[in-house]
Amino acid sequence: MTQVQRRAVRGTAVVAGLVLATALAGCGNFFVCQKASCTTGGGGSTGPAGNVAYVGNNVSAITSINGYTLAKPTLTAATNSPYAIGVTPAAMAVSRNNGFLYVASALTTAAPVAGVYGFTVGSGGALSVLNGGFAMVSLSSVAAMDVSPDANWLVVATANDTTAASPVTITAYGLNATSGLITSGTPLPYGPPTGSIVSALKVAPSGQFISVALGTGGVYTFPFTTSTGLIGTPAPTTFSSVGVYDVAIDSNNYLYMAATGEILAYAVSSAGASLTLTPVTATGTATEAGGPFSIALDGTSYLYASASDGASSPTNLIYAFSIKKGALTPLSTATISAPASTTKLAVDSTGAYLLAAGYDPSAGLKMYGITSGTGILTSLDTAATGTSTVVPTSLALSH
Repeated sequence: MTQVQRRAVRGTAVVAGLVLATALAGCGNFFVCQKASCTTGGGGSTGPAGNVAYVGNNVSAITSINGYTLAKPTLTAATNSPYAIGVTPAAMAVSRNNGFLYVASALTTAAPVAGVYGFTVGSGGALSVLNGGFAMVSLSSVAAMDVSPDANWLVVATANDTTAASPVTITAYGLNATSGLITSGTPLPYGPPTGSIVSALKVAPSGQFISVALGTGGVYTFPFTTSTGLIGTPAPTTFSSVGVYDVAIDSNNYLYMAATGEILAYAVSSAGASLTLTPVTATGTATEAGGPFSIALDGTSYLYASASDGASSPTNLIYAFSIKKGALTPLSTATISAPASTTKLAVDSTGAYLLAAGYDPSAGLKMYGITSGTGILTSLDTAATGTSTVVPTSLALSH
């Protein structure tokens, strides 16, 4: 994971914001949500596209994303997919009303200013530019982002990159549920340990805190006030021998960390502006030595983790666990084959499907069925994700 991220944004430059307005030529079905259901907090609307997933590759020569609809147990290309967006996607997030997609551009040597761009989501998942194709937020870098459960905030973490001129920050930007436009936010600088790589960010379903995975820097968990967008002083969780590359949070405020060779679980309690993280068990739940690198939750019942056995020709797996108050128990059928170099997992809004994005010449995205009542995975479908030589690093699903 760290090697993927380190190499992903280096190399040939991309042409940034000004080309966006023309880059999406042919992507019709422009949509701006004006229904009452779109303005309520926390989503609940299926949006114009229904159940949809977007996949992006954080490689400087790739300036497009792929979209897929999930209306049935197959990966069907979204209308006009793939989408030439004119920038290299570093992170993506779908608005809670499913009317908009936000794409953060990667920082490259010849494009030293990154930004966040907006797209409306139309019928069949089709994308059209917002804001005339110009960046709605300009930043020195963007590493990860998520939309708050009340739908009002886009939380953005910048990268811990030695080439960045600005300090590492986390910011909550206001979202307009009708227009999709982003309003200003106040960046919070913080000092992750040297060598950290910001790889994932999640806002708790309760809205009480935000957790950021920092690789060898561990996890920083920030108090969050959804009424104002205020982000408080973080509570660091660091480790001497493992890195953390993804986080997941359930609705009961249990925080799960995808660490090197294990999954760690903490109960998070909030008292005003401070947080307390309490380990659920004294030791983590073991996986293969090469992972996990990504985890995803199906509500509060199951957790899925991608892992590699660390061999020179690695076997790539997805582990499945039942969860209860943060405790993980392997399912009777605990593993299933995964795409090579799987970097992102996500469960769809219906809880019926798990998606895994990784590298494969023709099957970089895999779709699994989640068996109701048992959580067991079954392979359903595969799809290409752009080209044969890139690793998908961004996966955004509708809510």
